[in-house]
Amino acid sequence: MLKTDLIEKEVQILEKMLRIHCRGKHGNPRELCPECAQLLEYAINRLKACTFLPDKPVCGKCPIHCYREPQRSRVRQAMKFAGPRMLFADPRAAIEHLAGRMRRPSAKVRAVALRQRERLKIDA
Repeated sequence: MLKTDLIEKEVQILEKMLRIHCRGKHGNPRELCPECAQLLEYAINRLKACTFLPDKPVCGKCPIHCYREPQRSRVRQAMKFAGPRMLFADPRAAIEHLAGRMRRPSAKVRAVALRQRERLKIDA
């Protein structure tokens, strides 16, 4: 899969999930509220800068957390709310996203994760 295709697919899924979250939590039926729109823009910029492209894992499985904590927490909350609802809004996208979570990480991602675990053992 091409780098741009992967980013586009991730952005589409994230946007759908943020729309579901914004509609349910903020009461905006059509457009994202300014807070959710800002979060989407932040996430798009982080996706474009991912060091693991084109073998990028889903962000929850990534050994490097490139989102700052406030945004990471907000994305997690939005996904927790929207995830089950995605099965009804866009079942195909929901299943593809879940399948991505089960995919084995690339060798590059595994190597970074191993180095981090080794570093944690040394620091402990």
